Amino acid sequence: MSETYAKSDLLGGHLRRKPFYLDRIYAIQEELKNNLIIADSGLTVYTQGRMPLSSGCLCCKEGTWLCIFVGHKCNLSCYYCPQLGEDRPDYPRAFSSSWMDDIKTYVDLLGDTAIKGVSYTGGEPFLFLDKILPVAQFIMENKSSVYQWIYTNGLLVTEDRMKELRDCGISEIRFHLAASDFSETVISIMKKASKIFRRVTTENPTIKKVRDYFVENDGLVVMEDCGVSQVNLAELYFRTPKNNPGEETYLYNSYFGSAESPIYGRFWTYDIIRKAIEIKSSLTLNDCSNDTKLLQGLKRSMNPVLEHIHRG
Repeated sequence: MSETYAKSDLLGGHLRRKPFYLDRIYAIQEELKNNLIIADSGLTVYTQGRMPLSSGCLCCKEGTWLCIFVGHKCNLSCYYCPQLGEDRPDYPRAFSSSWMDDIKTYVDLLGDTAIKGVSYTGGEPFLFLDKILPVAQFIMENKSSVYQWIYTNGLLVTEDRMKELRDCGISEIRFHLAASDFSETVISIMKKASKIFRRVTTENPTIKKVRDYFVENDGLVVMEDCGVSQVNLAELYFRTPKNNPGEETYLYNSYFGSAESPIYGRFWTYDIIRKAIEIKSSLTLNDCSNDTKLLQGLKRSMNPVLEHIHRG
């Protein structure tokens, strides 16, 4: 661990403590502030793109997002993935048969208030469409205002499957493009997705190959050409040393626990954001950092329904 806890920020030591180097990140934000939306006491930061921040991200930030883990099986094995990497039907958050009616009940009773957004993740959700489609259909028919979206690495996605999901009320698809090493096959699927879904987003861990794709190459332009509207830049956190192959890390310590994260990830995030500003990109770039995860945790803790579900 190259950094130690240093000082508390203005929210107070009981919420988070940070190493001194994060002051350099906040200085970059100050430098770029005319091109950024900075809200929620600095816990939310994103660029001003042609479209507003996704409704899914807004649900996350206000504590009304129900994230459904449909299963942990995946067709890839990314070293930085925080999930279990294997299918565990007994895992509390897994989407087992007994959970299907529970999810329907929660949304039917509390949609529009405690639950305004539902997402489907994993594992690779396209391995579990038989579980997703009936619930998405139920939500669309009974609480159509609840925003639904799905995550994927893209390799199992087909045009027909995307149309099935759209017809069941899913409005947004989010591609983890780095998982396939920016596969041209996945990029071609993303182009089709932009003609099917209301929004196409990319989810990107802030690792070096992501930074290089967007900064050293034409990744941002490619995303615009695909019809992508938002690029999420997610700060990594490691559950165990085995999926931390030598990165220099720091501990982000908050009221909700500690996250061990690579130091350079936040700087690479702002390399990408700076590039987007320089080329006048129309994309919305979202700094999905540990700060943002703190906001998510705080707001979720204030929502007794989601606390009940996640603790169940």
